[in-house]
Amino acid sequence: MNSAHRGSFEPSAPTSLFPRLPGTQTDACTWSLLHQFPVARLYRLKVAQEWPSGIIKKLYGDGPDGLDNYIEHCRNNKFEAFWAMRMNDTHDASDGPHGLMRWNRNRWKQDHPEYLFAERGTPLRYGQWSALDYARSEVREKVFRVLEEVCRNYDIDGLVLDFFLHLPTFRTTVMGEQATLEEIKMLNDLFGRIRRMADEIGAKRGRPILLAVCAPDSLEYSKTLGLDIQHWMREDLIDIWIASGYFRLQAWEKTVTLGHKHAVQVWASIEILWKSTEAEP
Repeated sequence: MNSAHRGSFEPSAPTSLFPRLPGTQTDACTWSLLHQFPVARLYRLKVAQEWPSGIIKKLYGDGPDGLDNYIEHCRNNKFEAFWAMRMNDTHDASDGPHGLMRWNRNRWKQDHPEYLFAERGTPLRYGQWSALDYARSEVREKVFRVLEEVCRNYDIDGLVLDFFLHLPTFRTTVMGEQATLEEIKMLNDLFGRIRRMADEIGAKRGRPILLAVCAPDSLEYSKTLGLDIQHWMREDLIDIWIASGYFRLQAWEKTVTLGHKHAVQVWASIEILWKSTEAEP
């Protein structure tokens, strides 16, 4: 039985990462270091935005950073080390303290309100105003450059692109329409570009970089959002489909059959609702 684990990583105590996992049936770990695109944490970067500014130098000096330590810990315990990113998190749409904190720290969104679904506070039918519209070429380019930077600078085993937090990808869909064929092609082209980049870097280092996507388990539902998972599997653009999340739309057997038809691994995503006394960082 193979399994993956997602969790937090304390930079001050790298060996405390997932302390109960060694010796279990876990094969892979994923660590989400980019929640509110393009604000990232705990690794050296130039394309994304470091938050808080100067934190890497303060925590790690000139030595290995948080992502380096995470990768080393995974290697020592024979786990595959995946770097994960939320593709369109909208926690910053809230007017509460946590939402405002997220919004106020995101320079890129503030500098480019034209990339968002709508002006601040605008109510939308099926999504939040602060989401990034992937119909904008600037958004797709920024996403590619962030992923490329991680792949070139760190010895990760794979990328996890999380579309479940949150689901809207195109403004079309939050207005109650299906993603257009042109929009679907935009995202397909982006995935083709990411695949070629990952394969190129993987070939140079002699070990592939795997691509995983977290998305709904229904091909039809996903495609209405612009996520053409069937195309991604058929064209060998992804290696792993992390299916389901906050909800599930079909039987696991059907999802697994669809993935294995295209030699794609299927990982079940079973979200746990939790309450914390502190806001997520």
